[in-house]
Amino acid sequence: MKTIILFFLTLLFWAVVGFSQFVQDITPAELNNYVNYGTAVDISGTTAIVSSPGDDTNGGNSGAVYFFEKNGPGWQQTIKTFGADNTSNTGFGRAVAISGNHALVGALYDNDLGSGAGAVYIFSKTNGGWVQSQKVYSDNPGDNNNFGFSVDIHNNWAVIGAHYDDVQGVTNTGAVYLFKLEGEIPGI
Repeated sequence: MKTIILFFLTLLFWAVVGFSQFVQDITPAELNNYVNYGTAVDISGTTAIVSSPGDDTNGGNSGAVYFFEKNGPGWQQTIKTFGADNTSNTGFGRAVAISGNHALVGALYDNDLGSGAGAVYIFSKTNGGWVQSQKVYSDNPGDNNNFGFSVDIHNNWAVIGAHYDDVQGVTNTGAVYLFKLEGEIPGI
């Protein structure tokens, strides 16, 4: 009897929700080899962010992210952007997240606070465009912590993973850092 009820509930769910359908490919304005376009993606409302951590614009594997906006029935690229100080092999774009007018871009191999310590770039939408508003780091930086390996943002909260972070003397335990939006840009 449970199986029959579950079967009919499943049919009812699909009758109400419907099936997904393909709409379009979202591709960048220029296509290049080995850029790893689409490594990380996220969507919020009518804005999508797509990463390309293998992009070589600012040096080998310096990375880039693309913002797309829904325009009528389709999606169009609005900008290809980078971190203000982005250089080779930072992992920029390995992880991305977007919520409303804020987006996070992980750069897990950033070397500002140690070899592979990592960083996260915060982009904000102002006057219709996306600009870098801040760059944040772990409060416990260390070599190869990979802060920015994973990122997510929802409303006024951002969460950032550092999967090789050492915690309380335990090697490569991993850590998660929580940031709260204050005003227009996230702060600790």
